[in-house]
Amino acid sequence: MREERVKAWQIFRHSVRQVVGNLPGALRVSLVPVAIQVAVMLALAGIAGPTGGLLEPAAPDAGFVMGTILALVVVVATALWIAVAWHRYVLLSEVPKGFVPAFHGDRIAAYLLRSLAYLVVLVVVAVLLSFVQSAIANALSVSSVSAFMILMLVIVLLPTLTVGLRLSSGLPGAAIGATGDFTTGWRATTGATGDTAALAVILVLAQTALQLVGFALSSADLSILSFAWEVVTSWLVTMVGVSVLTTLYGHYVEGRALV
Repeated sequence: MREERVKAWQIFRHSVRQVVGNLPGALRVSLVPVAIQVAVMLALAGIAGPTGGLLEPAAPDAGFVMGTILALVVVVATALWIAVAWHRYVLLSEVPKGFVPAFHGDRIAAYLLRSLAYLVVLVVVAVLLSFVQSAIANALSVSSVSAFMILMLVIVLLPTLTVGLRLSSGLPGAAIGATGDFTTGWRATTGATGDTAALAVILVLAQTALQLVGFALSSADLSILSFAWEVVTSWLVTMVGVSVLTTLYGHYVEGRALV
């Protein structure tokens, strides 16, 4: 078990260094897409109106609903743009010219389709594990919300995330046009379930820590700092998350060393 924890930490550390150690490249890949995301979300907040706000619209109308759908499409498209560009930057040394990364429409489409296929699998896994979690909760007569959430975390979230990491470790191949199929990542990570399970725990803990800071800023009514924190941490989570997949692909599929 100790070896799995060490390997998982090496993967996470390598992924963080991939971003921090290549900060100029990370900004070139992501700055424009993220700016588009922020602009769209601010525009959506304007549609929601001053009385309701973005998170609690007073009376959603057709304009707000359409704006929300459009914002979702833009956010997904720009996230895919970032992911594909970053995979190609790291794995193919494809450096963007300026601050607008190349838009590889065919690779983005392939990445989206593969992601949706993995999402279907993960939804099925999560639903099945939810039945198991409910049965265990009923058998143990769990009544507290905390205990129920712990069971949800241990029985549903972490195993589903572990499966997702193993499956999607082959996803960067779609971004770089490498040969491979739906199960490339799953086959490449055979015997590494412990590594990916420990990595899933690290990712959940890191995400929780960032959210707690954001919650503290929000509770203190520091709206400007809270918004800035959300933007920065959303960027960081996105980049590190994509880097984790890049690292998994490079290490398990391509056989690269972790440094």
